[in-house]
This record gives sequence, C-alpha cells and structure tokens, in this order.
Amino acid sequence: MGRTLRYTLLLGALSFNVFSHAQSARFRRLMVDDGLPQNTVACVAQDSMGFMWIGTADGLARYDGLSFKIYKYDPFDTNSLSANGVRSLLYHKNMLWIGTGGGGMDKLDLKTGKITRFVHDKKNEKSIPGDFINKIVLYDDKLYLATSDAGLCVFDLKTESFSRMKSVSGTNIRDLCIDKNGVFWIAGWGGGLTAYDPKEDKYEYYHADGTERSLLTEKVRAVYADSRGWIWVSQWNQGYNVIEPSTGKVYSSRDSTSVFCKTLRYGLISSFFEDSQGYMWLATAEHGAVRYDMNTGEAREFMTDASDLYSISDNTVFCVYEDKSGILWFGTWRGGVSIHDPKTYRFGWYKKDPGDSASLCNN
Repeated sequence: MGRTLRYTLLLGALSFNVFSHAQSARFRRLMVDDGLPQNTVACVAQDSMGFMWIGTADGLARYDGLSFKIYKYDPFDTNSLSANGVRSLLYHKNMLWIGTGGGGMDKLDLKTGKITRFVHDKKNEKSIPGDFINKIVLYDDKLYLATSDAGLCVFDLKTESFSRMKSVSGTNIRDLCIDKNGVFWIAGWGGGLTAYDPKEDKYEYYHADGTERSLLTEKVRAVYADSRGWIWVSQWNQGYNVIEPSTGKVYSSRDSTSVFCKTLRYGLISSFFEDSQGYMWLATAEHGAVRYDMNTGEAREFMTDASDLYSISDNTVFCVYEDKSGILWFGTWRGGVSIHDPKTYRFGWYKKDPGDSASLCNN
C-alpha cells in the first residue's frame, strides 16, 4: 500500500471517529496561588538538572518540584530579563535562551546566573533584528528566531552574530520547525507557509490560492513536523492542513463533515506536539488539549471541568511539552500549567531519583 493511500485512509479514520471525552485522566495544576508569576503560560522547557522552566506573560519561573524561583525585568538591574512576556524557551549546553515579547532574546547562564540581553538597536546594524521572538530553534550551531517584527533571524553561536533570512513568509513569523530531512518550515502570519531546503538553497511556497496545494488561509499560526515526516499546519480560525512533503499533497481538516472536523474547523490550534508514545497533541483555543492516535484515528478531548479539580485547568491551551520522564506539561491561557503522567494516567509529581539523571537535583 502506498504512503499516500495509507495517509488518506488515516485521514478518513480521523474523520469518522467520534471524540472520546477523557475526563478520567488526572492533571495536577500549578497556578499563581502555587507561586507561578502569572497564569498565562506560553512555553515550557527542562534543563539537564531536571529543573522545569515556565515562560509566562509576566516573567519566567524555575520550578524544582516544590517551589518557584522567579525571574523578571527590573529597570534598575541589568542582570534581569529584558522583558516580562516570555514567548519561547530553549535549553542548550547549560544556557537557557529566552525569547521575549518586546525585549528581544536573553541568555541565562545556569551555572553563573548571568543574564545577557540581546535587544534591537536601530543605531547598531549588528544587534538582534527584532524584539518579538515567537520561537527559538537550534540547528547546526545556530539559533533560528521566528520574530513578529523582523522575519526569520539567525544567531550564530560561534561568532555571536545576527543575520536575517530572506525570501520567507513575510516579516511576521509565528512559528518554525525543521523536519527530519533538514527542511525549514516557516509559518507566516499573512504570508502563508515557506519550506526552505538549505542543502539545495531552494524555497517552496504554500498559499491560500485555491489550488490542490492550497492552504485554508494565509494566516499560519503554527507548524510542526511529526516523526513520519508529515507537516501539520494550523491556520487562523480555520482548522489545519497536513502536508506530505514527498508528494507535495496538501490535506485539509475541512475535507470531511465529521464530528472531529466540525469541532476544530472553526477553532484555533495554538500548537502541535508529538509525544514519545506517538500521540499527536493539538493545543486548541476552545477544546482544551486533543490527543490524536495516528494509528487508529481515535481522538480524545481533555477539557476543563468545574466540578473536577483534577481536570485540565483551562480549555485554551497554548503549548504541550514532554519532560525527560515522559510527563506532559500543558501551558494554558488562564490556568497556569497542568501536569499529566500518561503512563499512570494520573498527575505527575516531581522528586529526586538517584538512578535518573533527568530527575530533580534534590527534593
């Protein structure tokens, strides 16, 4: 059976499979009352010591399993964040790279605690080109920055110099991913989707142009490359497309009138994430977190329940992150972070495990 046919059957399985509401799953919540600086969480990361880093709309939090250490902007302290709105996090070699909304990018040295700011300076052409960093991706000793005000920027870790990539989907880049073949997929807000192959120096563009390869809209919110090589593309208030790069074929979530497609057709998907068990997670604006089994086509919806304190904390989910222990972290709009252990189907607790280098350094 050809790959395209297999995917068509898979899409069909997704289309005709009614949602399961998985409210028996248990989530642990971390919110302002627990020490989080703000309940709007855009990103989560983990360092080599096992500490969890949570980026909120009002500061950065380091979580050790019991308490938080908060990092914020202080106009009187140069060793503070450049801005409080944290949009993206990346850990690499004892450095935490922090993408902010309005303050450029910060580098936090986890050994020394020193914060280095990279803020745009109109008078300095060597400064970071943009101050609104939506995504930071590491590839080949370079950081690729998806910005809202300067397109796709590149930071060379060896020379600590910035440059800009041209011929991409406009200057407002909302998301970025790199597939297993090294192809860059660049989500433009109003500019469609760009695929860039650096090996061939070749650009390919996807637009809402009514062709067989058409997107649903030019406003691309998120893009994600799964382990099979398919590219998931979220578009503003329209659902999503899935691209099969080997053929260039574009599938649409609006191809069917099923319950699943109706549910997400007019909803915004903030991000996609594939966990270590092979499930695809859709972080949605109205329907919580949706877990999709790409083998069976079954979709399960995790939504908040006012009568259940162990349900996910909010129906607007921004991000999904899996730590080294396999525990899932869901960043939400108004509910802080919800934590779920899919292996036990219960909420996750963090403790020191002497036999696990990825666990916390202490209890």
